[in-house]
Amino acid sequence: MQSFFLHLLFCAILSFHFSSCAIASLKDVDETVLLRVLIAENVETININKNEYNANKIKNLSKLKISDNDENTILDLKICTPDKHCELFKTKGQIYIKKNKFLEVYNHIKLKDYLSSVMVSEMPSSWHKEALKAQAICARTYALKQLEITKDLDYDLKSTVADQSFKGFSKVPQFAKVLVDQTKNTVVLDRYNLLAETYYSSSSGNYTATPEDTWGTAPRYYLINKKNVSEDTGLRNWLRKFAKTDFNSKLSLNNIKDIKSETCPISKIISNKDLADKNIKTLILGQNISLIGEELRHKLSLPSTQFDVNLDEDYYLFNGHGFGHGIGMSQYGAKKLAEMGKTYIDILDFYYPGTKVVKI
Repeated sequence: MQSFFLHLLFCAILSFHFSSCAIASLKDVDETVLLRVLIAENVETININKNEYNANKIKNLSKLKISDNDENTILDLKICTPDKHCELFKTKGQIYIKKNKFLEVYNHIKLKDYLSSVMVSEMPSSWHKEALKAQAICARTYALKQLEITKDLDYDLKSTVADQSFKGFSKVPQFAKVLVDQTKNTVVLDRYNLLAETYYSSSSGNYTATPEDTWGTAPRYYLINKKNVSEDTGLRNWLRKFAKTDFNSKLSLNNIKDIKSETCPISKIISNKDLADKNIKTLILGQNISLIGEELRHKLSLPSTQFDVNLDEDYYLFNGHGFGHGIGMSQYGAKKLAEMGKTYIDILDFYYPGTKVVKI
């Protein structure tokens, strides 16, 4: 896989017939490529195939394969943390462990199997098949894009929403494999024939977000502020209320000398973009402390970065829209578009304008 990405780099540098060069390289990718997925950290014990591996009985090790199986066999794992919280995890492929103080557990799995789980881990299996296909293509493109940057890591993806939700195979219906196969080798490419950054979240609210506004990263021409379709979800609108003392505590403001009044730490709230109904905010605290919307979202556990803030004598009131970072495809928006008769290609074109859906 790494030679594939190096080849793309050389094509870009040489700028010689770049379009055909990139497409030719992408054709070297197939659904059997192995992904390295980190499925658990800080593990005390893992039981697999009646064998137990205990962190207290294993010396430090870089990586050890503890299972191998064919793609049709399901492995049953029991993973327990030091506080004795245990979870069962069913999966396919190969299982590895790494030991520092505790164990890390890795699943090396074929892309096609990974996608059939991610598709229904990220999106309810009862949703319209065109939305599910769009989800599978986003997940495939995202996973392959990760391979560009993970060669020096022990894993390519985490099994959580830090990357993509991968819940194994305890609740994967048979038709998931069929839908993944129907989109086999299909990805989203940008205008340079490189894999697009197919971010997605649950609900984008009124408008989709941009990476520069939300994360402070470089802009992508296809990840833009765009009016979203009307989503049929209770996640669309939300309200959060914080007492001022609680607000100060969550943002660690109580010891900041620049705050002249503990009861009113917000001196100014400004919008990054003057766009109607799109309220990604920069929060200015005191004289020299600022938080972009995504930082504030995590500190206050807000559903999204689309919000207005109102102050009264005792509370900060956050009125917002959407759930998640709001960049790229809205999953509830994809559902709505599919129910309106749109195909998975229409959905991807809507949320990643200027890209193309290509079978490699």
